[in-house]
Amino acid sequence: MREKKQDRFQIFLDFMKKNGLVILAIIFIVPILYRWYIQQQAKNQESEEDFNAVTTQIQQKNPTAQLKTANDITPSKQVQSAANEIAHNLGTKYYDSTSFFPWLNPKSWTENDKKVAEILVSYRLNFHSIELLYYYCFTANRNLKNDIYQYLDSDNLEYVKKWVKEI
Repeated sequence: MREKKQDRFQIFLDFMKKNGLVILAIIFIVPILYRWYIQQQAKNQESEEDFNAVTTQIQQKNPTAQLKTANDITPSKQVQSAANEIAHNLGTKYYDSTSFFPWLNPKSWTENDKKVAEILVSYRLNFHSIELLYYYCFTANRNLKNDIYQYLDSDNLEYVKKWVKEI
């Protein structure tokens, strides 16, 4: 019985002499390679998202692409004009997130809250279309509801909430 145990142990030692470095490499190198692979996937996804964001911003600045996107969302010129006026009056139309100092553009410093509230209430049945136009065409992927809550004064916000149920 003892000889069988020694034979098994000797077989194990011979196996480790031949393949020990490979086993150690698998134990230590594979997790490092796996971690590197996961990091590379994350970097690739992040760079792809950055590329798509830049491409979207370039398309938003192109008037032809902007008009095509607006017509795809709704053919109504009044609704398109209303979304453009909301972006203009909130000052978000001129906010460029790609510039180093986006707050230096004086067009984005002022807001006309009363005009925004009037437009939202008068086009309350088309709020979803205005929201899509605002996001895809007239601002750099900004959410209309968030901007309404952020930029409208409390009295105008209450007035809009009373009439527009989507907010």
